[in-house]
Amino acid sequence: MSPSDQLRLGSLAYWALLALSTMPDHTSHAYALLQEFSKQFGRQPSSAALYQALRQLVRRELIEDAGLHPSSKGPELRLFTLTAAGRQVALDEAASLERISSAVQSSLNPSADKEESLR
Repeated sequence: MSPSDQLRLGSLAYWALLALSTMPDHTSHAYALLQEFSKQFGRQPSSAALYQALRQLVRRELIEDAGLHPSSKGPELRLFTLTAAGRQVALDEAASLERISSAVQSSLNPSADKEESLR
């Protein structure tokens, strides 16, 4: 089974992978990912659920534990980064989401397609 077959659209691991792919250097700690969830998706999972999803992605070798990073505000932060396989899955899923978005927009706004074809 390929790595992309292992993730499902509705799973938190799926969205965690996509959120991590938007972070600088595709590396982040869980707290920053929780903030990214709020910004990108308008909701935020519990930290326990996110850590479970991150462990799942590590087991599937889509992300890797990048070690601990010092924090000025408390304990060290565990960093996670995309692997090459994770980058490919994220790229594939982004392309798939673009196709879905285009189909939905065309279906719900058919006049835009007509205007575009007249140009």
